[in-house]
Amino acid sequence: MGAPGTPQGKPVLTPARRRSLAEDVAEQVREAILQGQLAPGQHLREEELAGRLQVSRGPVREALALLEREGLVRVARHRGASVVALSGTDLEELYGLRAGLDAVAAQLAARRARPEDLDAAAAILDRFAAALDGSLTGPEAARLDLAFHDQVYRAGGNGRLLASWMNIRAQVHLFLLSNAAGRAGWREALLAGYAGHTGILDAVRAGDEQAAARRAVEHVAAASGRLLPGLAVAPLVVPLVVPAVPPAGRADADGSPRP
Repeated sequence: MGAPGTPQGKPVLTPARRRSLAEDVAEQVREAILQGQLAPGQHLREEELAGRLQVSRGPVREALALLEREGLVRVARHRGASVVALSGTDLEELYGLRAGLDAVAAQLAARRARPEDLDAAAAILDRFAAALDGSLTGPEAARLDLAFHDQVYRAGGNGRLLASWMNIRAQVHLFLLSNAAGRAGWREALLAGYAGHTGILDAVRAGDEQAAARRAVEHVAAASGRLLPGLAVAPLVVPLVVPAVPPAGRADADGSPRP
């Protein structure tokens, strides 16, 4: 007899699927892009990647499709895949969207963050500050920057909001890497970014939802101007008052209720 609700007897619950070969390939190509080993605009030949990674072309094709959804690869008909080369228009669109997402994340974090959430965010900023003596590399600065924002989104306890952030995170990472060490004004940009993060965390720690949201938008607008001088994303009209959380409580990052 089949399980309830499955007339053909096909089980609804099956063992969890292990990560596929395509996902392994995608992770390696993603890291190569984010480490600068694959340059913006560089053509990605399936056969060459398959040979270097010692896999067939099928997983490579699937991996490139996954990276296209993440915004790291562009696939054009009859031209194949290439590493995305982000433009000023991309920055304006991406950081305009990010301003709205970050504002809501910061406001929810101010409302819902637990002491351990605040401690985790503060620890990231402490690592950032400790490396500002000159030992901080471009890739490490980008990782710490993203880690801080990851923590703010997690502290907000809205799984769908976190998922929206993860959908654009890889492209944000690319833009952060473009502000490379050694570039004129790089240290000043680091100090300004650190100050922006500190301001957001202070407002979150104080439980000041409006200030947290406002500082998040201001931080994104300032960051866009540093990434492409002359272009600063205008603050969006974002919902700075999010409906109150139901009495059942907040949710974990995966959407499950948290007591």
